[in-house]
Amino acid sequence: MGDFNTMLFPHDGFDGSSRRNTDMSDFYACVEDVEIFDLHYTGVHFTWNQKPNSSGGIMRKLDRAMGNSEFTSKFQDATVQFHPSGLSDHSPVILSFKCGTRKRRYGFKFDNFITEHPAFLQVVKDEWAKHIEGTFMFRIASHLKALKTPLRQLRNSYGNLGKRVSFLKTELDRIQMDVDKDPSNGELGQDLGHIRIAYQNACRDKESAAKQRAKIKWLNEGDLNTKFFHKVIKERHYSNSIQLVCTSSGV
Repeated sequence: MGDFNTMLFPHDGFDGSSRRNTDMSDFYACVEDVEIFDLHYTGVHFTWNQKPNSSGGIMRKLDRAMGNSEFTSKFQDATVQFHPSGLSDHSPVILSFKCGTRKRRYGFKFDNFITEHPAFLQVVKDEWAKHIEGTFMFRIASHLKALKTPLRQLRNSYGNLGKRVSFLKTELDRIQMDVDKDPSNGELGQDLGHIRIAYQNACRDKESAAKQRAKIKWLNEGDLNTKFFHKVIKERHYSNSIQLVCTSSGV
């Protein structure tokens, strides 16, 4: 928040020169680089007035309240108001918060790997068998809301995936060392088989969770419309474009 001493856009000026100059270009480049934007505001648009007269004088929007996507996601109730300047040449700005940080609401989501859990389908089947009065969409939403707790319990049964993978890898190494010393021990061979399968499953679950979170992060980053995001989209579009199609006859 504050007086930036230059306009950001040509329409931020009335009377006098409002064409883009070096200061405006530098300010615009800085805003793009740090990825901030004007917070939604009410009140006056032109926050600075030089030599006011009957025609309004030279007016500019030099004062701004800006933020980034992280700020707006944490403080969704933030409001900005620019008041008339009165006898001053600058307009006062007030940034208000109605209730502070708003509790974030999460939609229906779960880790993909728990679909492999033996109890997953039965948990979903039991919930969908319950009778709920209401419209079709209300029944769907109610079932999904009710499934959050049991699916979270299934997820918690896996514990910390990273620690689980690390522990099983240590156990696998230990048993493989024991088998190397006593290869004829059938009991050790059975333990080795069980630990190997458990370790493979844990690695698969960890990889699945990592891929899912990476996709979610990518979608969130894409919503910011950064230059990097658009560059990657263009590169993907180019690499995925079809240049030629060959028929079975060779045409």
